[in-house]
Amino acid sequence: MDDSPAYAAAVMLNPSHRIKYFDTHWKVKDLKKHLGPTKKKLRDLYDSEYTMEKLSRNRYEYPESSSSSSEDDLLDEYLNANGKRVRGEYDRYNKPQDSDFKLPKRTNLYNWWFLQAGTMPRLTQMAYDFLSIPAMSSECERLFSGAKLTVTPQRQRLKADIVEAIEMMNKWYRRGLVRLPGDDEIRAVTLRYDNYNLT
Repeated sequence: MDDSPAYAAAVMLNPSHRIKYFDTHWKVKDLKKHLGPTKKKLRDLYDSEYTMEKLSRNRYEYPESSSSSSEDDLLDEYLNANGKRVRGEYDRYNKPQDSDFKLPKRTNLYNWWFLQAGTMPRLTQMAYDFLSIPAMSSECERLFSGAKLTVTPQRQRLKADIVEAIEMMNKWYRRGLVRLPGDDEIRAVTLRYDNYNLT
Protein backbone atom coordinates (compact mmCIF):
# COMPACT_ATOMS: atom_id res chain seq x y z
CA MET A 1 0.00 0.00 0.00
CA ASP A 2 1.16 3.51 -0.63
CA ASP A 3 1.14 6.35 1.88
CA SER A 4 -2.30 7.61 0.83
CA PRO A 5 -5.31 5.94 2.44
CA ALA A 6 -7.65 7.18 -0.33
CA TYR A 7 -8.31 3.75 -1.85
CA ALA A 8 -8.87 2.10 1.52
CA ALA A 9 -11.13 4.96 2.65
CA ALA A 10 -13.27 4.68 -0.50
CA VAL A 11 -13.66 0.93 0.02
CA MET A 12 -14.48 1.30 3.72
CA LEU A 13 -17.02 4.06 3.02
CA ASN A 14 -19.05 1.75 0.79
CA PRO A 15 -21.70 0.48 3.25
CA SER A 16 -21.70 -2.93 1.59
CA HIS A 17 -17.99 -3.35 2.40
CA ARG A 18 -17.08 -1.35 5.53
CA ILE A 19 -13.91 -2.23 7.44
CA LYS A 20 -14.70 -5.97 7.35
CA TYR A 21 -13.87 -5.99 3.63
CA PHE A 22 -10.17 -5.88 4.46
CA ASP A 23 -10.41 -8.76 6.95
CA THR A 24 -12.23 -10.86 4.36
CA HIS A 25 -10.30 -10.02 1.18
CA TRP A 26 -6.79 -9.25 2.44
CA LYS A 27 -5.97 -12.77 3.61
CA VAL A 28 -3.25 -13.20 0.99
CA LYS A 29 0.26 -13.06 2.44
CA ASP A 30 1.27 -9.96 0.46
CA LEU A 31 -1.78 -7.97 1.61
CA LYS A 32 -2.10 -9.36 5.13
CA LYS A 33 0.98 -7.43 6.29
CA HIS A 34 -0.78 -4.19 5.28
CA LEU A 35 -4.03 -4.98 7.12
CA GLY A 36 -3.14 -3.53 10.54
CA PRO A 37 -1.39 -0.39 9.24
CA THR A 38 -4.25 0.32 6.81
CA LYS A 39 -6.90 0.07 9.52
CA LYS A 40 -4.79 2.31 11.76
CA LYS A 41 -4.35 4.89 8.96
CA LEU A 42 -8.09 4.96 8.37
CA ARG A 43 -8.85 5.45 12.04
CA ASP A 44 -6.13 8.10 12.43
CA LEU A 45 -7.40 9.94 9.36
CA TYR A 46 -10.94 9.93 10.72
CA ASP A 47 -9.87 11.03 14.21
CA SER A 48 -7.55 13.80 13.01
CA GLU A 49 -9.27 15.25 9.92
CA TYR A 50 -12.94 14.75 10.68
CA THR A 51 -13.38 16.21 14.14
CA MET A 52 -16.57 18.11 14.85
CA GLU A 53 -14.51 21.25 15.41
CA LYS A 54 -12.94 21.01 11.93
CA LEU A 55 -16.27 20.23 10.31
CA SER A 56 -17.97 23.21 11.90
CA ARG A 57 -15.02 25.54 11.29
CA ASN A 58 -14.09 24.54 7.73
CA ARG A 59 -17.23 23.27 6.07
CA TYR A 60 -20.23 24.80 7.76
CA GLU A 61 -19.44 28.43 8.40
CA TYR A 62 -22.44 30.39 9.58
CA PRO A 63 -22.66 34.15 9.95
CA GLU A 64 -22.26 35.55 13.44
CA SER A 65 -25.59 35.87 15.22
CA SER A 66 -26.60 38.33 17.89
CA SER A 67 -28.41 35.73 20.01
CA SER A 68 -28.60 35.97 23.76
CA SER A 69 -26.27 33.99 26.01
CA SER A 70 -29.13 31.73 27.16
CA GLU A 71 -29.69 30.64 23.53
CA ASP A 72 -25.95 29.97 23.20
CA ASP A 73 -26.03 27.87 26.37
CA LEU A 74 -28.92 25.80 24.99
CA LEU A 75 -27.05 25.27 21.74
CA ASP A 76 -23.85 24.25 23.55
CA GLU A 77 -25.84 21.84 25.71
CA TYR A 78 -27.44 20.30 22.60
CA LEU A 79 -24.11 19.99 20.78
CA ASN A 80 -22.41 18.43 23.79
CA ALA A 81 -25.23 15.89 24.14
CA ASN A 82 -24.96 15.06 20.45
CA GLY A 83 -21.18 14.90 20.69
CA LYS A 84 -21.46 11.75 22.79
CA ARG A 85 -23.60 10.20 20.06
CA VAL A 86 -21.33 11.42 17.27
CA ARG A 87 -17.99 10.36 18.82
CA GLY A 88 -18.75 6.68 18.34
CA GLU A 89 -20.04 6.87 14.78
CA TYR A 90 -16.91 5.25 13.27
CA ASP A 91 -17.26 2.27 15.59
CA ARG A 92 -21.04 2.05 15.11
CA TYR A 93 -20.65 2.15 11.33
CA ASN A 94 -18.08 -0.65 11.38
CA LYS A 95 -19.69 -2.85 14.03
CA PRO A 96 -19.80 -6.55 13.07
CA GLN A 97 -23.59 -7.03 13.04
CA ASP A 98 -23.92 -4.39 10.30
CA SER A 99 -21.09 -5.80 8.19
CA ASP A 100 -23.44 -8.20 6.36
CA PHE A 101 -25.54 -5.24 5.16
CA LYS A 102 -25.82 -5.05 1.36
CA LEU A 103 -26.98 -2.04 -0.62
CA PRO A 104 -29.40 -2.73 -3.46
CA LYS A 105 -27.73 -2.62 -6.87
CA ARG A 106 -27.58 0.79 -8.52
CA THR A 107 -27.85 2.58 -5.18
CA ASN A 108 -26.29 6.01 -5.33
CA LEU A 109 -23.71 6.18 -2.53
CA TYR A 110 -23.98 9.97 -2.31
CA ASN A 111 -27.71 9.71 -1.69
CA TRP A 112 -27.17 6.97 0.90
CA TRP A 113 -24.63 9.09 2.76
CA PHE A 114 -26.86 12.15 2.50
CA LEU A 115 -29.53 10.22 4.39
CA GLN A 116 -26.97 9.29 7.07
CA ALA A 117 -25.76 12.87 7.64
CA GLY A 118 -27.95 13.38 10.70
CA THR A 119 -26.54 10.39 12.56
CA MET A 120 -23.05 10.23 11.05
CA PRO A 121 -21.98 13.76 10.05
CA ARG A 122 -18.24 13.10 10.28
CA LEU A 123 -18.34 9.92 8.21
CA THR A 124 -20.69 11.58 5.74
CA GLN A 125 -18.19 14.36 5.10
CA MET A 126 -15.40 11.80 4.82
CA ALA A 127 -17.48 9.86 2.29
CA TYR A 128 -18.13 12.98 0.23
CA ASP A 129 -14.42 13.79 0.24
CA PHE A 130 -13.17 10.35 -0.76
CA LEU A 131 -15.98 9.05 -2.97
CA SER A 132 -15.72 12.13 -5.18
CA ILE A 133 -12.18 11.14 -6.27
CA PRO A 134 -12.43 9.60 -9.76
CA ALA A 135 -11.37 5.96 -9.84
CA MET A 136 -9.85 6.40 -13.29
CA SER A 137 -8.24 9.41 -14.87
CA SER A 138 -9.37 8.74 -18.46
CA GLU A 139 -12.33 11.14 -18.27
CA CYS A 140 -10.07 13.88 -16.90
CA GLU A 141 -7.58 13.22 -19.69
CA ARG A 142 -10.37 13.43 -22.28
CA LEU A 143 -11.38 16.80 -20.85
CA PHE A 144 -7.85 18.14 -21.10
CA SER A 145 -7.54 16.85 -24.67
CA GLY A 146 -10.81 18.51 -25.60
CA ALA A 147 -9.76 21.75 -23.97
CA LYS A 148 -6.51 21.64 -25.96
CA LEU A 149 -8.60 21.73 -29.14
CA THR A 150 -10.56 24.70 -27.78
CA VAL A 151 -7.60 26.73 -26.55
CA THR A 152 -5.58 27.01 -29.74
CA PRO A 153 -2.62 29.39 -30.06
CA GLN A 154 -5.04 31.99 -31.47
CA ARG A 155 -7.33 31.65 -28.44
CA GLN A 156 -4.81 31.62 -25.59
CA ARG A 157 -6.34 34.66 -23.92
CA LEU A 158 -9.62 32.87 -23.13
CA LYS A 159 -10.35 32.90 -19.42
CA ALA A 160 -11.06 29.71 -17.48
CA ASP A 161 -14.80 30.37 -17.10
CA ILE A 162 -15.20 30.79 -20.88
CA VAL A 163 -13.27 27.59 -21.62
CA GLU A 164 -15.40 25.78 -19.03
CA ALA A 165 -18.62 27.10 -20.63
CA ILE A 166 -17.46 26.07 -24.12
CA GLU A 167 -16.55 22.57 -22.94
CA MET A 168 -19.88 22.14 -21.13
CA MET A 169 -21.85 23.30 -24.16
CA ASN A 170 -19.88 20.87 -26.32
CA LYS A 171 -20.70 17.96 -23.98
CA TRP A 172 -24.36 18.93 -23.74
CA TYR A 173 -24.63 19.36 -27.51
CA ARG A 174 -23.09 15.95 -28.22
CA ARG A 175 -25.54 14.31 -25.80
CA GLY A 176 -28.51 16.09 -27.34
CA LEU A 177 -29.27 18.13 -24.24
CA VAL A 178 -29.09 21.47 -26.07
CA ARG A 179 -29.82 22.54 -29.61
CA LEU A 180 -28.12 25.30 -31.46
CA PRO A 181 -29.84 27.77 -33.79
CA GLY A 182 -29.82 26.36 -37.29
CA ASP A 183 -29.73 22.70 -36.25
CA ASP A 184 -33.00 22.01 -38.06
CA GLU A 185 -31.74 23.53 -41.34
CA ILE A 186 -28.51 21.49 -41.15
CA ARG A 187 -30.49 18.33 -40.46
CA ALA A 188 -32.83 19.04 -43.42
CA VAL A 189 -29.91 19.55 -45.82
CA THR A 190 -28.29 16.35 -44.53
CA LEU A 191 -31.53 14.38 -45.09
CA ARG A 192 -31.88 15.72 -48.63
CA TYR A 193 -28.26 14.79 -49.33
CA ASP A 194 -28.83 11.28 -47.95
CA ASN A 195 -31.96 10.85 -50.10
CA TYR A 196 -29.88 11.41 -53.25
CA ASN A 197 -27.46 8.70 -52.12
CA LEU A 198 -24.51 10.65 -53.37
CA THR A 199 -21.29 8.85 -52.57
